Amino acid sequence: MADNLDFGMKCIKYMLCASNFMFVIIGILMIVIGSSVTQVYSEFEVFLESHHFSPATLIISVGITMCIVSLFGCIGAWKRSTFLVNFYTLLLCILFIMEISAAIVAYVKRNSIEESIEIEMRNSMRDYNKSEAATEGWDFVQDRLACCGVHKMEDWASHEINGTLITIENRTFTIPKSCCVTSYCLYVFSTGCLDKVAYIISESAFMIGTGGFCVALVQLLGIVFGNMLARNIRRIKTREEMNRQNQRHIIYNLENENYGLKNSSKA
Repeated sequence: MADNLDFGMKCIKYMLCASNFMFVIIGILMIVIGSSVTQVYSEFEVFLESHHFSPATLIISVGITMCIVSLFGCIGAWKRSTFLVNFYTLLLCILFIMEISAAIVAYVKRNSIEESIEIEMRNSMRDYNKSEAATEGWDFVQDRLACCGVHKMEDWASHEINGTLITIENRTFTIPKSCCVTSYCLYVFSTGCLDKVAYIISESAFMIGTGGFCVALVQLLGIVFGNMLARNIRRIKTREEMNRQNQRHIIYNLENENYGLKNSSKA
């Protein structure tokens, strides 16, 4: 029975250490994913509200915390510390809730992101040539994504900006130079930017949500192994304490017997 208990604890200990090594790798991947998404969002920052960055920031925080928490699991397993293992399991439960929250927030924001981006795009169009951030943001998006305006190039017709005059269907208006395909603006990007920006941001949010759910499911293994290891450590420590008590009891009885024999021999 005792050998089986020791063997079971060793198996759980090694499995927990292996899962913690995997958690460190996953934590690093989460930091990379969160940083990549944050970088993507920063390129379209002028079209995004600040709360759109929260899932990516949360994923980075969870990744860093996961790497640190894994150390508690390994140290607790090798030191056979019930406190550290239980603390490790508690932290994993907190991380599990944070990851599920980040995934849910990312999915919810993904469904309403196009409407929010359109509002910010139209607001920033009014600030073109007035705000450096708005000017650089629009020029970057239109040049990189080969688009012009929100839905079409005519969206610029209602704004007075410094740019290139063009005539479309007897309408003359100014568009930014970043809408031009060539330097002389002989050709102009005709499609709007909203669909392309919304697609990029939406797919980034989907990546965060999917990653959060997958990592949360994997972390359930760590929570299960942590509970099993803590339970086995308690059993072994209880058994060792009982053995010590039995040894003390045997020694005490032997001392009493020896003392009784000495007294009888003196008599």
